[in-house]
Amino acid sequence: MARTRLRSKLVGNLTVAEYRACSQLTMRESGEMAGRLRDAWNESPAASRVLLLEDPSDGRLLAWALVAPSPGREPRLDVYVRRSHRRRGLGRRLLRAVNRYCERPHVCGWDPRSKAFFQAHGRERLTISYRG
Repeated sequence: MARTRLRSKLVGNLTVAEYRACSQLTMRESGEMAGRLRDAWNESPAASRVLLLEDPSDGRLLAWALVAPSPGREPRLDVYVRRSHRRRGLGRRLLRAVNRYCERPHVCGWDPRSKAFFQAHGRERLTISYRG
């Protein structure tokens, strides 16, 4: 895979096109991560951060992460990698980048694959919980 470009922006500084690209990559507008992005946009745009991994040749969004405040606990982290680009190190790269902005964010493993990923790559850098 060619190199990717990593960009970090406060949610309030996202362009409409960037916001839409993130929302549409994760189960379209109805996905939980898209809902959390919408909440961050409306409630904490200056305190929430998005990290974008893009293909530098065409600007296509390949993966993204959202770090947003979570009342009473560590900041909440959500990560999504385009299905066609999984198992290429993009998620791991996002996790390393996230730790530049917050020390130990909270992440929730949604399924066996995400649980295994977070255990393998984030145990020392994340607070991990599991859904279900």
